[in-house]
Amino acid sequence: MEKSKTLSYDTIATPLHILIEACRRGEPKAQFRIYKMYYRAMYNISLGIVKDPDEAEDIMQESFLSAFEKIGSWKGEVSFGAWLKSIVQNRSVDSWRKIGWQLKVATIKSPEQAGL
Repeated sequence: MEKSKTLSYDTIATPLHILIEACRRGEPKAQFRIYKMYYRAMYNISLGIVKDPDEAEDIMQESFLSAFEKIGSWKGEVSFGAWLKSIVQNRSVDSWRKIGWQLKVATIKSPEQAGL
């Protein structure tokens, strides 16, 4: 009977390509390791766009979930970090547009308020 291999992805020495392959297999420990590797930089990118720490945190959760669901589509044409950054940027800009639109709608005065 063969023993199943349980790999630990908790060490800094684990190469990124090994982690990515493990993520493609849906291994949570590898996903968490990648999350820890990229979280701070990606959070700062999102925060720089949306200017709201809570919203940036939500975007991070959504972005990493999306990345792990779609990791099979990453072909290595750009670095993994650049691919992940594009997901974070796109989600952040979408959120900013939505929030910005809501703020504009909330500040529009009725004709009576505008003195018309």
